Amino acid sequence: MESNTTEQDYNPRSKAERERIEQAIAALKVQRAILGDEVVETTLAALRANLTTLQSGERRSLVTILFADVTGFTSIAAKLDAEDMQDIMHRLWSKLDQTILSYQGYIDKHIGDRVMAVWGVTQPLENDPENAARAALQMQAELAALRDERGLSLSMRIGINTGLASIGHIASTGELNIIGGTVNLASRLEEAADSNKILISQDTHSQIRGLFDIQATPPLMLRGLTEPQQTCLLLRARERAFHMETRGLVGITTRTVGRDTELFTLQTAYRQACSGMGLQWVTLSGVAGIGKSRLMTDFANWIRSLPDHVRFLQARAWPQTIHSPYSLLRNLLTSRCQISDNDPLNVARKKLTVELIQVLGTATGERTAAFIGQLIGFDFSHSRWIADRRQDSQRFQREAETLARRYLGHLAAEPTVMLLEDLQWADEQSLKLLSSTFQDQHPWQLAVIGVARPLLWTRDISWGQYAHHQRIDLLALEDESARILVSELLQKVDQAPQWLIDLLVEQGGGNPYFTEELVKWLIEQDMIEAGPTTWRVRMKQREGLRVPGTVQGVLQTRLEQLDHRARSALQRAAVIGLAFWNGAIDYLG
Repeated sequence: MESNTTEQDYNPRSKAERERIEQAIAALKVQRAILGDEVVETTLAALRANLTTLQSGERRSLVTILFADVTGFTSIAAKLDAEDMQDIMHRLWSKLDQTILSYQGYIDKHIGDRVMAVWGVTQPLENDPENAARAALQMQAELAALRDERGLSLSMRIGINTGLASIGHIASTGELNIIGGTVNLASRLEEAADSNKILISQDTHSQIRGLFDIQATPPLMLRGLTEPQQTCLLLRARERAFHMETRGLVGITTRTVGRDTELFTLQTAYRQACSGMGLQWVTLSGVAGIGKSRLMTDFANWIRSLPDHVRFLQARAWPQTIHSPYSLLRNLLTSRCQISDNDPLNVARKKLTVELIQVLGTATGERTAAFIGQLIGFDFSHSRWIADRRQDSQRFQREAETLARRYLGHLAAEPTVMLLEDLQWADEQSLKLLSSTFQDQHPWQLAVIGVARPLLWTRDISWGQYAHHQRIDLLALEDESARILVSELLQKVDQAPQWLIDLLVEQGGGNPYFTEELVKWLIEQDMIEAGPTTWRVRMKQREGLRVPGTVQGVLQTRLEQLDHRARSALQRAAVIGLAFWNGAIDYLG
């Protein structure tokens, strides 16, 4: 008789851990009425991610590794008694560990005064490198605050690297085991970093460029490695970066090709909104890298070139905020009010109140600020308008949403453009608020432009049926447009070989981002010598290409988010090739 038992089932600890998680999931579902949907769904997502990790066995995954080493404990230990020293260490590591967890990191191990954290091991996200970078900056800030508070001479070095690693379980304990060159390089980067500095690899830099201020450093020879490594210093996060500016090649300016019709549709929607035809709503839908953000940027630049005075509202959703109620609304308001992530709570409340008073007047503005601020997590519980509503959460929520809709309506009385990015990750409450706000064809001068991946349409989205809503599905570039794009990217090459153009068109698959990444990879591998004014192709003939790390990251994340059966089926299909049939997969299974 054929057995369905997997290799992992022979590990009693791993099996017991899976059973424990399954029991916790069942118990949480029973408590839904008491705990509420938000609490239950957030916790279930983490438990299911851990369960998937246990079920998947050993695998190679794209991860981001962070090593941090705190130094200076030895010198201050001689000046403090044991209890004070223990208190300092406990406070510090509690803050550092909590920072890693708050940015969706996984703490792999503590080694003395050193910690190893991993992103992409339990619930892979496409912005894992960004989360790791933000965690590193926050960790440095936490250490600096403790250092200033207690007058300590502590310092910390951090190294970050992104790449493939082997992930499995230790047979004797069932614990995760993450190994490979990616881990080793992150460790060496931490060792090479100066005190209170964050040293990142080129692979990490390529995935977070545009969101942070980064300083290039000379190539380093790192212990155990045979070739110099290109590294960078991570300095600070950029304020209010709307979308990742990772598209394009340094020194190359390209036109947007193959999207004239779609851009004209966006322009028409804006003109109609401002000409008395009322609210216009367009959603750009397409897979990663297909050109959604580029098209929206072109539209925004066109708006700014007009003599009209246009009010911009913008917001972006993130994978980690999908279960955070009203997070998209919060992002929209913090952008509008120029509230920074590091603003103290009292400063954030003041900026919000000032904005709403300017739009609605003093009395209405203050009341609206209290309700909306409480709704998005700015804690206005001290307000006289909130105190008598705290016992009736549903009534408070209804009033807060009504005031939010009224505020948006006041803004839209003048020419206004609302840009919403990555709506597939928007929280349920914000999506429902948008749907109810824009359900009717209001006589507003408002054009709403949303950007989303096809995943959005698997959710309960009602606005797709609204008469004043248009959905634009961005498809891969047709062959002619793809060739124009490649010619634009290779504009510094004198008479690019036809075989190279054919290769990039074929490998890029009509996806602008993928095509750009392939050219970047050719340059990084010295197959194309990129001079300041001219480029030279060093390859003599067509050669096979591996998928670059950034493209591989997008693909890897999609694969990791599939359930175990679907991922297993794809693994079997990959043995056959791009074209496969169900019978072959069944046979291999």
